[in-house]
Amino acid sequence: MSRRRPRISECETPQDFVRAGILRPVQPVTASGYTAYGTGRELRPSNGDPASLLRIMYGLGSTAGTIAFRFVPQFAGNDNATQRLFYAYVGAYDRVRFFKDMANKVNCAITDGTDTVSSLTAAQSWASGTVHYVVGRWTWAATVDVNLDSTNATQGDASAVNAQTCDSIYVGHATVPAPTFIGPAIVSPTRKSDAWVTAIQASSGAAYQSVPRLVRDFLAVGDLFLPLVSHSTAYTRVA
Repeated sequence: MSRRRPRISECETPQDFVRAGILRPVQPVTASGYTAYGTGRELRPSNGDPASLLRIMYGLGSTAGTIAFRFVPQFAGNDNATQRLFYAYVGAYDRVRFFKDMANKVNCAITDGTDTVSSLTAAQSWASGTVHYVVGRWTWAATVDVNLDSTNATQGDASAVNAQTCDSIYVGHATVPAPTFIGPAIVSPTRKSDAWVTAIQASSGAAYQSVPRLVRDFLAVGDLFLPLVSHSTAYTRVA
């Protein structure tokens, strides 16, 4: 039986890309309150956990970053709560915050602990089970912006926010029982281009339907890929 590495064009699953030497698995250091569900992981407290989260040690550098993912709210209208979707930390301090706020907006914010700047979408009329696609980008001491379902929000002026070197990321960490399903997701230590955002958001996020396409077309060396569909393992692209 042949044991040759598969070509990148032959890869269909994250495991195929690992065997091909394209991806390397990165195990989470915390994975609590998660259950497999459809298009992603259900963020729901379980087994006494106060919140649902997936924590991965991953350096985002001190220059910029991008987070892109598909998510499915499981509440209608406004649930009158903050739904944390993605946070990046320096030690014990959150410095990048991506969440649905109590005003029904998606908020991408960066902070140095003193100054905080956000880019916010318009208020949304959420429908339970409806799929959405979001991209947040930031450059320390420069800008922060968010795109929801191919619509750009007003860019935030982050010129007063000092650079931070994030060393871990949290996916999830919902604060109320109403779950939000997330995945797949891409995290990058670079600010992706406008063309990259347009492409991954095109055709109602069609790229998210294909793991091979996400890895081949949207994942650069050093980026992190989180399938969040059947397991909690993350993968970083190494070649």
